[in-house]
Amino acid sequence: MDNFNPKSDSLSSYLSLANDFNLPIEEKQRYNEKAFAIIINQENDSLNRANLFKVANRYYNMNDWKNFKKTIEVVLVKSKSSKDTVFIAKAYSYYGDFYGSQSVSDSAFLSYYKAEKMYSKLNDNYNLGRTLLNKALLQFNESDFLGSEKAVFNALRVVKNDKVTDIVYDANNLLGIVYNELEEYDKAIEFHTKALESLDEIIIPQEFQSKATSLNNIGYVYQNLQNYKEAKKYFQQGLEEKNLSRDKPSLYAMLLDNL
Repeated sequence: MDNFNPKSDSLSSYLSLANDFNLPIEEKQRYNEKAFAIIINQENDSLNRANLFKVANRYYNMNDWKNFKKTIEVVLVKSKSSKDTVFIAKAYSYYGDFYGSQSVSDSAFLSYYKAEKMYSKLNDNYNLGRTLLNKALLQFNESDFLGSEKAVFNALRVVKNDKVTDIVYDANNLLGIVYNELEEYDKAIEFHTKALESLDEIIIPQEFQSKATSLNNIGYVYQNLQNYKEAKKYFQQGLEEKNLSRDKPSLYAMLLDNL
């Protein structure tokens, strides 16, 4: 029993419960608050900062933006006081996610730009690619489709020598959506199919329902092409994905609506 630490033991269980898909959101928030209360009183070391990012991730998954931002503010101050460039870059990237969620595009761009510069200096290709992809999504949301297309290819170029299935999936998926908006439907189907083929659920958890997302996106392109027979096939396949209505009720509703 020598290495039993009730503080760290309860922290890991709080963090685990705050991420439990089966619990109601109010309960998850309560567990996350308890985790935050333990972490905030601990020494400012790299484990402490990593745990704060875990708390932030859980707020992000709950769409609790107020507490997400509060947690990022704390971790940025701690990272700056420790001159921890890895976590400073990560905090800026999370700020970009926050401002993006609030549709404050200029602040999101600025935050991603700061993160991008730092990841580039750190030679951190994975996080650089992810940040470029986040910028591409922002550009898409601002209807800058050509700028978004360019940013996605930049992200893919950065990670081309690494096996990063999640970035490749997200990049191809976004390109498919961009080409659909540009009415380049053949290209849209090509990239959505590439996204579907790159899926690796060891890296991308089943709960994210990426396969159902891609099947819905391909069906939507066929719908735009007025090829309704093909569209129907993809929407039906998407609806057959396991636990879809529980994991992603909005996607489930969208597939039903499209069908």
